[in-house]
Amino acid sequence: PSAKAARRIGEEALESPAWHAMSVEAVVASLASDVKQGLSSSEARRRLDEHGPNKGFERPPTSTLALVGRQFTSLPVGLLLGASVVSLSTGGAIDAVVTLAVVGINAAIGYGTESGSERIIRGMTRRQALAVPVLRDGAELFIDQEDIVPGDVLILRPATVVAADARLIESDGLFTNEALLTGESEPAEKGPTRPCLASEVLSQRRNMVYQGSFVVSGSACAVVTATGFGTETGRIETAARDVSTPRTPLERDLDDLGGQLAVLSLVACGAFFAAGYLRGRTWLSMMKSALALAVAAVPEGLPATATTTLALGLRELRRKGVIVRRLEAVEGLGSLQVICFDKTGTLTENRMQLDRLHLPGPDGGVALSWPREIDGAHSSLRRLFEIAALCSEVKLSDNGQGVELTGSATETALVEGAIAFGVSPASLHGEWPRTRLQYRSEQKRFMASYHKDRANGSGLVAIKGDPHQVLARCRRVMAADGTLSALTRGLRRELAGYSNDLAGRGLRVLGFAYAEGAPTSLTDERLVWVGAAGLKDPIVNGAKHLVERLHRAGVRPVMITGDQAATAEAVAKEIGLSGSESLHVLDSTALDKLSPELLSAIARRAHVFARVPPTKKLLIVRALQSERLTVGMIGDGFNDAPALKAADIAIAVGTESATAARDVADVIIAEKGLAVVADGIEQGRTILSNIRKSVHYLMSTNLSEILVLLAEALRQNDVLESPMELLWINLVTDVLPSLGLALEPSERFVMSVPPRSADEPLLTARDLRHSATEAAVIAAAALGAHGYGLARYGAGPQTRTVTFLSLVATQLLHALACRHDRFQPLGGRSLFGNAPLNAAILGSAGLQALPFLVPPLRRLLGISPPQPMDLGVAALAGLAAFAANESLLAYRTSGRINISPIRPAGIEITSASKQPRPFAPDTGRPHA
Repeated sequence: PSAKAARRIGEEALESPAWHAMSVEAVVASLASDVKQGLSSSEARRRLDEHGPNKGFERPPTSTLALVGRQFTSLPVGLLLGASVVSLSTGGAIDAVVTLAVVGINAAIGYGTESGSERIIRGMTRRQALAVPVLRDGAELFIDQEDIVPGDVLILRPATVVAADARLIESDGLFTNEALLTGESEPAEKGPTRPCLASEVLSQRRNMVYQGSFVVSGSACAVVTATGFGTETGRIETAARDVSTPRTPLERDLDDLGGQLAVLSLVACGAFFAAGYLRGRTWLSMMKSALALAVAAVPEGLPATATTTLALGLRELRRKGVIVRRLEAVEGLGSLQVICFDKTGTLTENRMQLDRLHLPGPDGGVALSWPREIDGAHSSLRRLFEIAALCSEVKLSDNGQGVELTGSATETALVEGAIAFGVSPASLHGEWPRTRLQYRSEQKRFMASYHKDRANGSGLVAIKGDPHQVLARCRRVMAADGTLSALTRGLRRELAGYSNDLAGRGLRVLGFAYAEGAPTSLTDERLVWVGAAGLKDPIVNGAKHLVERLHRAGVRPVMITGDQAATAEAVAKEIGLSGSESLHVLDSTALDKLSPELLSAIARRAHVFARVPPTKKLLIVRALQSERLTVGMIGDGFNDAPALKAADIAIAVGTESATAARDVADVIIAEKGLAVVADGIEQGRTILSNIRKSVHYLMSTNLSEILVLLAEALRQNDVLESPMELLWINLVTDVLPSLGLALEPSERFVMSVPPRSADEPLLTARDLRHSATEAAVIAAAALGAHGYGLARYGAGPQTRTVTFLSLVATQLLHALACRHDRFQPLGGRSLFGNAPLNAAILGSAGLQALPFLVPPLRRLLGISPPQPMDLGVAALAGLAAFAANESLLAYRTSGRINISPIRPAGIEITSASKQPRPFAPDTGRPHA
């Protein structure tokens, strides 16, 4: 459907009842559904015709015509096309053909590179068909996700994907992972509870399940309330389509440079025409020469250099697993001043992992860091892991490469810990078969499993869950050495404090207890507190190193997450998000109270934005952009899509990221290796630096040609360079040397200086003044040789030959002086350190020899064979100009850059551990 139709559906969904604020009976009646039989097949077909398929936007492939057309949209390319038209109108057909050939090669390179990226991204973003269980005609059926309609009854089980937004009818221990939608890492507990407030935020609507989430544990039935664009994910995708994508800095720079070149061309042509006409030259001859000068003023090598450099950078990033959709986005990575990170699934792995444990005992008990401090010396630690293995629904299977665990993220992490410690879940369940399982509920936030000893029939209950509720039901405590004692009021208070301390670190905390014998209830006095475990969503490999590199490069990292402030703060501290500054965390509940101006000011200082819904992520990105900052956004969920599209550079992480995120991304990291983001920034900065070098070179050399022609026009009866000479000089000295400069290796300190300001042009006023000075030096050297020719030969082809050779020699040698940007002066040892540039200069010199070896070409250019002295004068002019400009460059870059070392993050070390005493015999496996 069109964007307009999608918006209409989304608006209708906003006007629909607040399903979470209604009772189950009212929802079912409103949808005319049947919770026992489900919809009939005929009614389902009718509703499918009425509401349309249950799917969101699928980004259409970019057409070949659109990809080709994109290669001709920059102003420099437009100027070249205009120059070719001028050449045709003045009889310069050869000029026009050569210029159009340059434009065509440029377009072919750009199209070939972008079409390759488009094919890869299309393969990654293709939506997969999904069969989901529903109740139809009184029977459970598996149907295509797209055929789901409002009123359908979904059947939810572990690992089931939620196919549409739905109101829960009944459930049993249901937990869903909504990270792609809400950004919260912990599974959300769900149930058909009483109605919520109509204003309740999405993450707190416990009686609803949403498209894009999946069932972690438990089971349920739910009646579908919205499909397609009417779902929360559909509305987010619609909002993302309405967000405009800003142009990259390079796109803006090239258009600005094109405008400057157009003005320079007009001014130069006007001055040239006036000077020649006032000196007595004919109107017609000066008009043709002025038009030829207009063509010469446009650097033919600029579009080809930019496109080729970006294409090579894109290819290098693709080799590292980074897919870039648009060529300009490669350079855009290097211009980023702020990078906003989603947390869950981006900075963290969106799974759970044991981090810390606390075992009771004298002097505050024992705090252990997993797995560094686990040596198997504590008796109660084995008991804790045995409880974790027994009170679990994790299924173990052999996949041929080892044991595979299937279950909720939390239980899987605990069982993995038990196995690493040496506990065998299979042996344990064999000795203690389960007789009953009590799921966690809203009132009782813990899980209990009942077991019977296969050997003697004695009973056992294992409990894990909310540490405060579990602790409240315990009467005794097991110390770390395995001894049991009464749980006093003071000790109870201390143990609750330790659990709170773990929670304060941003961990998910679970308490563990057990009772032996045949307990009749969980308040039985035989319940024994064993300890508490803190789990976390582990940091993605390379995230901390990436943040360090960003700080060194002057890029500000910011976290925007839907998760809780404590969890986000803990992750931010672990990766050093604030660098040497104090960490500033802002809860999104405060955003509504801030004016846009105040939000923009705060956004510059805040490091973490917590509990942020999708619309607020967009506001934060725009607030940063309003401060004239170039902003990148890295995310993987539906909730990131609007902010991703609004960012200057959008980066989607991982092949499992939400389709909506990948559809709007400029860059997709195929594998979850965040370190390559810094590689992309370095590549982008190198590309920007090399394009600056190429543009600097092209501006200097083309301006020198204009100055030479102006000086010749001011002299009475002087000889002028022919239009074909100018075109030949541009072809010989523009394209190959500028490409050689574009292949310059990275500067030494490219990642140790701040990024350029969003307001800073490609070439600053200082750069332009320096280019003008260099052009004057080159022109002076060429005019000196020109004066020698006039003195020796007079006005004619031989003098034009001397000037022709001198201009080419000075320009080719000047390419060596343009090898460094703003970082360090050019030293003698690195003079020929760029092999591609050396080859380009030699190739251009070889092309320059062609006119003197091919008589027809020499006659076309209007020059004569050079004398040995002429060659010496041209070489002397080139060396003199090079020496002068190299001295100017050394003076200009005589400053030094101070690099501050990065201090390594501190390592926290806690106490050692002891050997545990098991429920079941030790398996003999090595301990962690």
